Amino acid sequence: KHAFNGSEQGRIWIDIEQESETVTLNVKDNGTGLPEDFDFENPGSLGFTLIQTLSKQLNGVYSFGNSQDGGMEFNLRFDIDQDEK
Repeated sequence: KHAFNGSEQGRIWIDIEQESETVTLNVKDNGTGLPEDFDFENPGSLGFTLIQTLSKQLNGVYSFGNSQDGGMEFNLRFDIDQDEK
């Protein structure tokens, strides 16, 4: 809805990798990216609230921003709980 502004040519890439006990989730799109005045400290949207909540639940760290080739990119890294295996 927000990333592509009505374009039907939008693409979303989702990649998840595990290296040893660390999992990295990457989500990227080729949409419009974040606006220049986007407040990274207080994003104020449901989507970013969900990202923050998931990161906290997984004891992970996240980052997001505009990708170098257009669109937005989101990364979440967390360790696998050894007791859950």
